[in-house]
Amino acid sequence: MTEIKVGDKVATNLFLATHGTVVHGPFPSATLGHSALLIELADGPRCGELVTVRAYLTKPYVTTYAPGTEVTRAGHPGAPWKVEAGPFNGGLGPFYVVSRGGTSVPASAAGLWPVDPKPARTYEYDGVTYDLDAEYRDRVGDVYEFTGKFINGVPAVTMYSDADNPDTLDDIVRDWGPLTRV
Repeated sequence: MTEIKVGDKVATNLFLATHGTVVHGPFPSATLGHSALLIELADGPRCGELVTVRAYLTKPYVTTYAPGTEVTRAGHPGAPWKVEAGPFNGGLGPFYVVSRGGTSVPASAAGLWPVDPKPARTYEYDGVTYDLDAEYRDRVGDVYEFTGKFINGVPAVTMYSDADNPDTLDDIVRDWGPLTRV
């Protein structure tokens, strides 16, 4: 996680507040037994109050998202939301229109966080790790991509964008390797 410091705007779920500003910290807390921050809440039923919170409850407060960005929405667990439009100026701060499952709703920018990037899809064969979202060139110059399918547990590959191609990574490496990422 990015280090949070004094002056940073942060999102929080403390006392139903969506955001605030760090006014002190991080500092070791003898009472809590871990690093803490002092945050002045900007909204919620206890707005304006300074509170000590665990650092992991906060994330950097991001105010701009491009349409199509996947976000997590405070208080709404489950599948990510997709930013449709915004930001717009509202009485309680900037907001976006986000959608999930065919439903679009307005959402405070303070209550949105970018979805953590998905880990790379990889497959290890003969000591080499292959990125299943990349293309690879064989020793004679042909370029292969992964089809997204597996045959007997081994990723299927194709040169011709044929999703039903029966060639597998181990066959191509053995017959045409080594493979080099394009």
